[in-house]
Amino acid sequence: MISRKLKTLTSVILLGLALAGFGMSAHAQKAKQAKSKPQKSRVVKAGEAQTWQARNEKKFAGLKDRLKLSEEQLPAWEEYMYGALAAKKKLRTKIDGKRVVWTNMTKEERAEDLAKKREQWLSLTAVERIEIKQTKIQNAADAMGELLAVTRTFYAQLSADQQKIFDDDARGARPAPVKKQPRARRKR
Repeated sequence: MISRKLKTLTSVILLGLALAGFGMSAHAQKAKQAKSKPQKSRVVKAGEAQTWQARNEKKFAGLKDRLKLSEEQLPAWEEYMYGALAAKKKLRTKIDGKRVVWTNMTKEERAEDLAKKREQWLSLTAVERIEIKQTKIQNAADAMGELLAVTRTFYAQLSADQQKIFDDDARGARPAPVKKQPRARRKR
Protein backbone atom coordinates (compact mmCIF):
# COMPACT_ATOMS: atom_id res chain seq x y z
CA MET A 1 0.00 0.00 0.00
CA ILE A 2 1.21 3.46 -0.88
CA SER A 3 1.39 5.81 2.02
CA ARG A 4 -0.56 9.01 2.03
CA LYS A 5 2.62 11.18 1.97
CA LEU A 6 3.91 9.37 -1.09
CA LYS A 7 0.57 9.90 -2.89
CA THR A 8 0.68 13.61 -2.05
CA LEU A 9 4.28 13.89 -3.20
CA THR A 10 3.49 12.08 -6.45
CA SER A 11 0.50 14.31 -7.17
CA VAL A 12 2.53 17.45 -6.45
CA ILE A 13 5.30 16.30 -8.81
CA LEU A 14 2.80 15.47 -11.57
CA LEU A 15 1.07 18.82 -11.12
CA GLY A 16 4.45 20.59 -11.33
CA LEU A 17 5.36 18.73 -14.51
CA ALA A 18 1.99 19.55 -16.07
CA LEU A 19 2.38 23.24 -15.27
CA ALA A 20 5.93 23.24 -16.62
CA GLY A 21 4.66 21.64 -19.83
CA PHE A 22 2.02 24.34 -20.23
CA GLY A 23 4.65 27.02 -19.60
CA MET A 24 7.00 25.54 -22.18
CA SER A 25 4.28 25.35 -24.81
CA ALA A 26 3.29 28.97 -24.16
CA HIS A 27 6.95 30.00 -24.42
CA ALA A 28 7.35 28.07 -27.68
CA GLN A 29 4.20 29.71 -29.06
CA LYS A 30 5.55 33.19 -28.24
CA ALA A 31 8.89 32.34 -29.86
CA LYS A 32 7.10 31.09 -32.98
CA GLN A 33 5.06 34.30 -33.18
CA ALA A 34 8.18 36.42 -32.74
CA LYS A 35 9.91 34.59 -35.60
CA SER A 36 6.94 35.00 -37.92
CA LYS A 37 6.78 38.79 -37.42
CA PRO A 38 8.71 40.73 -40.06
CA GLN A 39 11.69 42.73 -38.87
CA LYS A 40 10.87 46.38 -38.31
CA SER A 41 12.76 48.70 -40.59
CA ARG A 42 13.23 52.41 -40.31
CA VAL A 43 10.82 54.07 -42.70
CA VAL A 44 12.01 57.39 -44.05
CA LYS A 45 9.09 59.67 -44.67
CA ALA A 46 8.99 62.17 -47.50
CA GLY A 47 10.60 65.40 -46.39
CA GLU A 48 12.38 63.85 -43.41
CA ALA A 49 15.78 64.67 -44.87
CA GLN A 50 14.78 68.33 -45.08
CA THR A 51 13.55 68.34 -41.48
CA TRP A 52 16.77 66.65 -40.37
CA GLN A 53 18.81 69.29 -42.18
CA ALA A 54 16.68 72.12 -40.79
CA ARG A 55 17.02 70.73 -37.27
CA ASN A 56 20.80 70.56 -37.61
CA GLU A 57 21.01 74.07 -39.05
CA LYS A 58 18.95 75.36 -36.11
CA LYS A 59 21.26 73.55 -33.70
CA PHE A 60 24.35 75.01 -35.37
CA ALA A 61 22.84 78.52 -35.39
CA GLY A 62 22.17 78.27 -31.65
CA LEU A 63 25.71 77.07 -31.00
CA LYS A 64 27.13 79.87 -33.13
CA ASP A 65 25.16 82.44 -31.09
CA ARG A 66 26.32 80.96 -27.78
CA LEU A 67 29.96 80.87 -28.90
CA LYS A 68 29.96 84.58 -29.91
CA LEU A 69 32.50 84.01 -32.67
CA SER A 70 34.80 86.77 -33.86
CA GLU A 71 35.28 87.70 -37.52
CA GLU A 72 38.54 85.70 -37.65
CA GLN A 73 36.79 82.56 -36.42
CA LEU A 74 33.94 82.63 -38.96
CA PRO A 75 35.81 80.84 -41.80
CA ALA A 76 36.78 78.03 -39.39
CA TRP A 77 33.13 77.88 -38.24
CA GLU A 78 31.84 77.51 -41.80
CA GLU A 79 34.36 74.77 -42.50
CA TYR A 80 33.42 72.98 -39.28
CA MET A 81 29.68 73.27 -39.85
CA TYR A 82 29.70 71.91 -43.41
CA GLY A 83 32.26 69.23 -42.58
CA ALA A 84 30.25 68.05 -39.58
CA LEU A 85 27.02 67.97 -41.58
CA ALA A 86 28.69 65.96 -44.35
CA ALA A 87 30.14 63.48 -41.85
CA LYS A 88 26.79 63.07 -40.07
CA LYS A 89 25.06 62.53 -43.40
CA LYS A 90 27.55 59.75 -44.21
CA LEU A 91 26.73 58.13 -40.89
CA ARG A 92 23.03 58.12 -41.81
CA THR A 93 23.38 56.56 -45.27
CA LYS A 94 23.25 52.87 -46.05
CA ILE A 95 26.16 50.88 -47.47
CA ASP A 96 25.16 51.50 -51.08
CA GLY A 97 24.75 55.25 -50.49
CA LYS A 98 20.96 55.07 -50.39
CA ARG A 99 18.45 55.22 -47.57
CA VAL A 100 15.29 53.20 -47.29
CA VAL A 101 12.50 55.32 -48.76
CA TRP A 102 9.04 53.84 -48.86
CA THR A 103 6.95 56.91 -49.46
CA ASN A 104 4.95 55.58 -52.42
CA MET A 105 4.51 51.99 -51.24
CA THR A 106 1.53 50.34 -49.67
CA LYS A 107 1.90 48.32 -46.50
CA GLU A 108 1.86 45.08 -48.51
CA GLU A 109 4.54 46.35 -50.90
CA ARG A 110 6.72 47.30 -47.94
CA ALA A 111 6.28 43.83 -46.45
CA GLU A 112 7.21 42.25 -49.80
CA ASP A 113 10.26 44.52 -50.08
CA LEU A 114 11.38 43.57 -46.57
CA ALA A 115 10.82 39.87 -47.27
CA LYS A 116 12.85 40.11 -50.49
CA LYS A 117 15.72 41.87 -48.71
CA ARG A 118 15.60 39.33 -45.89
CA GLU A 119 15.78 36.46 -48.41
CA GLN A 120 18.76 38.11 -50.08
CA TRP A 121 20.47 38.52 -46.71
CA LEU A 122 19.80 34.93 -45.72
CA SER A 123 21.06 33.66 -49.08
CA LEU A 124 24.49 35.16 -48.36
CA THR A 125 27.21 33.06 -46.82
CA ALA A 126 28.47 33.84 -43.33
CA VAL A 127 31.67 35.28 -44.80
CA GLU A 128 29.74 37.61 -47.12
CA ARG A 129 27.55 38.85 -44.25
CA ILE A 130 30.61 39.56 -42.12
CA GLU A 131 32.24 41.42 -45.03
CA ILE A 132 29.14 43.60 -45.41
CA LYS A 133 29.07 44.33 -41.69
CA GLN A 134 32.78 45.13 -41.76
CA THR A 135 32.24 47.55 -44.65
CA LYS A 136 29.46 49.30 -42.71
CA ILE A 137 31.68 49.60 -39.65
CA GLN A 138 34.55 50.92 -41.78
CA ASN A 139 32.29 53.52 -43.42
CA ALA A 140 31.10 54.67 -39.99
CA ALA A 141 34.70 54.85 -38.74
CA ASP A 142 35.70 56.93 -41.78
CA ALA A 143 32.81 59.34 -41.20
CA MET A 144 33.72 59.65 -37.51
CA GLY A 145 37.33 60.31 -38.53
CA GLU A 146 36.19 63.16 -40.79
CA LEU A 147 34.03 64.56 -37.99
CA LEU A 148 36.95 64.37 -35.58
CA ALA A 149 39.29 66.15 -38.02
CA VAL A 150 36.97 69.11 -38.65
CA THR A 151 36.13 69.34 -34.95
CA ARG A 152 39.81 69.40 -33.95
CA THR A 153 40.56 72.13 -36.48
CA PHE A 154 37.67 74.29 -35.28
CA TYR A 155 38.31 73.58 -31.59
CA ALA A 156 41.87 74.87 -31.91
CA GLN A 157 40.47 78.24 -33.08
CA LEU A 158 38.34 78.73 -29.95
CA SER A 159 39.26 80.53 -26.75
CA ALA A 160 39.13 78.70 -23.39
CA ASP A 161 35.64 80.07 -22.59
CA GLN A 162 34.37 79.15 -26.04
CA GLN A 163 35.85 75.66 -25.69
CA LYS A 164 33.91 75.20 -22.44
CA ILE A 165 30.66 76.24 -24.16
CA PHE A 166 31.45 73.93 -27.08
CA ASP A 167 32.21 71.04 -24.70
CA ASP A 168 28.91 71.55 -22.86
CA ASP A 169 27.03 71.60 -26.15
CA ALA A 170 28.79 68.50 -27.50
CA ARG A 171 28.10 66.70 -24.23
CA GLY A 172 24.47 67.63 -24.58
CA ALA A 173 24.44 69.42 -21.23
CA ARG A 174 21.16 68.53 -19.63
CA PRO A 175 20.01 68.89 -16.07
CA ALA A 176 20.74 65.94 -13.82
CA PRO A 177 17.90 63.46 -13.59
CA VAL A 178 15.71 63.68 -10.53
CA LYS A 179 16.25 60.75 -8.21
CA LYS A 180 13.13 58.81 -7.45
CA GLN A 181 12.28 58.39 -3.82
CA PRO A 182 11.96 54.78 -2.71
CA ARG A 183 8.38 53.77 -2.16
CA ALA A 184 7.33 52.73 1.28
CA ARG A 185 6.45 49.10 1.67
CA ARG A 186 2.94 48.16 2.49
CA LYS A 187 2.26 46.43 5.73
CA ARG A 188 0.54 43.13 5.44
